Amino acid sequence: MADAAEEELDIKLQKIAGDLIADFDRSLPPYLRKPDGAGGSVVRARVRCRETDRLVSLPLTPSLHVQLEPFQELPQLLDPHLSTWLPLLAESYLESLQARHHRPSRATAASARADALLMPLPAGICRLLYTFAKIRGEKVVGGPSSSRGFFF
Repeated sequence: MADAAEEELDIKLQKIAGDLIADFDRSLPPYLRKPDGAGGSVVRARVRCRETDRLVSLPLTPSLHVQLEPFQELPQLLDPHLSTWLPLLAESYLESLQARHHRPSRATAASARADALLMPLPAGICRLLYTFAKIRGEKVVGGPSSSRGFFF
């Protein structure tokens, strides 16, 4: 009985994988960057914890959220996209660390409340990378450029 339910979930995931991947693909750039007011964009300092959770846990149906982890059953579905996503994540991570030195720190009561809802962008990126490493393996996600691994 449990195998039938698991098989049904795999079939459902396979059918909507394209939509889940397209949603992630559309959501990643605005998650990492915000408009700078001059027609360009700048890396975010912090991101909403809720948005990070949403990227890691995409909805399969309105009442059922599926972690990206079920892609472990069909990891090849992510491969064509990792070559785009991973360099974008790496570039934003490094840019965020460099920009951190130029931003003044905020130590107010409002910032303490916001800290419960926000996380530093590098922490959000690391959570996404951890999820990808669990799905595809650390050698594929962070492997050397001479192998099949992606650049990170």
